[in-house]
Amino acid sequence: MKSAARRCATRTSSAKRNSPGVCIRRGIWLTLAAGLLSGCATSRAPSPVSSQADRTLLPSPAALRQADALAHFGSALTAPEEAGDSNDRIASHLTAAVLLDAGNVDVVLAAAAAALSKNRASEALSILDRGIAEHPGDARIHATRGMALHIAGQDRAAAREFRWLIGNQPGDADGYARLAALRLAQKRFTDAADVVAGGLRRPGHSAELRQYADELARFLLESEQPEPALRVLAALRAVQPDAPLWMLLAASAEGALGHRRAAENLIAVARKRAPKDAVALFEAGVAYTVLALPDQADACFNAALQSDPPREDFFARRAQLYFTDGDATNGLRLLEDGIRGMPDSLELPFYLGQMLAALRRPAAAVKVFAKLEPRVIAALQYGTLAPEFFFAYGVALDQLGRNAEAEQRFEAALRLNPDFAEALNYLAYTWAEKSLHLDRAAEYVQRALAEEPDNAAYLDTLGWIQYRRGDYTAAAATLRRAVALEGDDATVLEHLGDTLDKLGDGGAVAAWKKAYQLGSENPGALALKLRAKDVKVEKLRPTLPAKAKVK
Repeated sequence: MKSAARRCATRTSSAKRNSPGVCIRRGIWLTLAAGLLSGCATSRAPSPVSSQADRTLLPSPAALRQADALAHFGSALTAPEEAGDSNDRIASHLTAAVLLDAGNVDVVLAAAAAALSKNRASEALSILDRGIAEHPGDARIHATRGMALHIAGQDRAAAREFRWLIGNQPGDADGYARLAALRLAQKRFTDAADVVAGGLRRPGHSAELRQYADELARFLLESEQPEPALRVLAALRAVQPDAPLWMLLAASAEGALGHRRAAENLIAVARKRAPKDAVALFEAGVAYTVLALPDQADACFNAALQSDPPREDFFARRAQLYFTDGDATNGLRLLEDGIRGMPDSLELPFYLGQMLAALRRPAAAVKVFAKLEPRVIAALQYGTLAPEFFFAYGVALDQLGRNAEAEQRFEAALRLNPDFAEALNYLAYTWAEKSLHLDRAAEYVQRALAEEPDNAAYLDTLGWIQYRRGDYTAAAATLRRAVALEGDDATVLEHLGDTLDKLGDGGAVAAWKKAYQLGSENPGALALKLRAKDVKVEKLRPTLPAKAKVK
């Protein structure tokens, strides 16, 4: 069975619909609709005498359309919560409201959001086009249309919408953030950095753009993209040259690029400017970690932890350093200390469970996750931890062989985030291994591949599903592509060998040999396959993966 690590290779709720603000708006719309509709009923009644004055009281065709539109909007707002098809009914009522009267921007946006929630991007675009025809200068409609275009796979058109936002609102962060997010989705990290850096260079840019730039720089560093991160940080430092935090982030980027002297100089200057600032000490510790200076990193992290109160990520990052150094005991102890000092934290016990699972202690991890689960559920509306929590909990349960419970957690993660690629792939592979739910498994992994089309692990899952279905030709093509992307991976190579053997292709033995030498997860079964082909397994020497070979 494939390891957990390999398989794990970025509408309005009912509560919001019943909130006081929404109820007030609902009452206003229903009152207007009732008034217009009652007027329609009166005016349509036959009159024995019709004077010019009477005719002026008749509703115009436009008023009738508006009345019908409001009626549909009111029906959408009052759709019963318990109805199984309520979401479809809401979407259809909102769409009808827009078709009758696209003059209300809020209705247009609600109808488009309802269509997108049902994966009907073309319908959403039709709705938004009507809205733009009525309100050509409304930024919200253009922003939503750009998102719908991206979902529909029309990224060039989406970029034009986001550039329109930048051109018409150059001081606002929204257009820059949306265009940068589009470039990140396309893996065009430098382009994303340049979009935001360009916005920062414009006079009068907003504080929100600086905040987004800070978050983008951190994301790029975490994604191992130091060069684009430096572009963003250079623009930020041009705005505030003396900001210690941006110096320290730049130090991490310089260190990742191998520019040791530049990194150390930045750390030294930043620490002089903020010698006791806990966040600056923490970021200095991160930069020292990048430079492989564990003693200095340790001192900075420990100093940051003395702040009152210390941040959750201080504990997490310090614990990570312990684990990196092979000191799991102190890493776990530090997280437990943090949990005792911050009993309301959700993040720290989540980190603890993850670390226990990584240390191949799934029973201990499940114990932590089981205790945390009710609190995560209670906090669903407040944070974004839940999908990752349910996924990690599912992995730990799967490692214990508690498959039904694991699947429940994976499905919970996917209800909260339907595009959660890791969860989609993990569940799809689990089913493929057991030859269960293969149609659904194929749908899930295709959704994962829509998020990450060049992910070799996801392609391996798809190829294995095709194998289980008996479509060996398609499986071979998919698995060859996975091998081309991943290189030396024992599981993918073994799957390819199994598939080629079904096709009578002599390349099966070569694939199996390499998989065996790389360290198969089930060497006994693989050895039997090789011996059946008269291969002397004892003579096969283990080899290091290409990525790990010492130059």
